[in-house]
Amino acid sequence: MADLTKDRVLQILKSRTIVAKSGKYVVKVTSVHLHEDKYIVNINAMNLLQAKAAREAYSNDELEAAANSNLSFSVFEGQTAPSKGEFINIQIGIVETRTDGQQLRVIGWSEQPIAAPVSFDFESADVDVLVEEASEFAAIK
Repeated sequence: MADLTKDRVLQILKSRTIVAKSGKYVVKVTSVHLHEDKYIVNINAMNLLQAKAAREAYSNDELEAAANSNLSFSVFEGQTAPSKGEFINIQIGIVETRTDGQQLRVIGWSEQPIAAPVSFDFESADVDVLVEEASEFAAIK
């Protein structure tokens, strides 16, 4: 990352979701790049070990190391991979790593459903019907 300042790195780190336990999360894809036969998908989240390492790197003015502390996962070439800027669902679970023992990592992902916009004529009675349906839906939640 070119021209990193402490303020910019702090902004990046504060935007990250801290993953402290297994579960499902919605996160933003920060970058996707092809490496050998798979896509590396970086996301706007980090586990507690990564957060600790990022804080230490930041304190030591190792700004690139701090900014690059995040969770990622691989998608094999030929499979669907998310795009940069896309929000996705991830499943976090405990994984045995080669160097750090058991850690929280991404064990699955899926696309975030997108609601289709509704268009209508403001001069027709459709507006009243849509408002009524939206009110009923909101009451259900």
